[in-house]
Amino acid sequence: MKKTEQKEEIIRYATFEDVSQILSLVEPFVRDGWLLKRSRRKIKKMIKRKELRVAVIEDSTGHKRKEKIKGFCACSIISFQKAELYFLAAKKGNPFLAERLIEKWMENLKILQIDFVFLTTRIDNRMRDTVFKRCGFEPVSLWKLPLGKLIALVSRRFLGRHSIAMGRNL
Repeated sequence: MKKTEQKEEIIRYATFEDVSQILSLVEPFVRDGWLLKRSRRKIKKMIKRKELRVAVIEDSTGHKRKEKIKGFCACSIISFQKAELYFLAAKKGNPFLAERLIEKWMENLKILQIDFVFLTTRIDNRMRDTVFKRCGFEPVSLWKLPLGKLIALVSRRFLGRHSIAMGRNL
């Protein structure tokens, strides 16, 4: 008898058991300069605060159940009105996964009545004109950002790492 293989994509909050897979998935993005490096400790802190969501494919074959992480996205509530999306990555070959991760956070932020969501990205990031625009993000003035983010963005520019801010009203 042939066992049937069933694959289902689920977006859920990350757990401590996901840390190794997250670190493994993020490594090429960090190496190529697309994401900032996060330590195991920092990722565990994001998990504890419920700031990190993962997209997993659940493989069920017979009685075995295994989850494989395909992407992740973190969100931090900055104030009563603002939230930041960060630490977003999706495995290559699945361009709409990043959109689904973003939209899952948008659903939660609307419930919390957050007015404005922003993210910062490298100016040469292709997702700027595809994924982020399809999710409703547009370039915004740096002055819409919280002071701490503004300072970090400006200092990165002095180091030659040009980034832009993108935002979306909810």
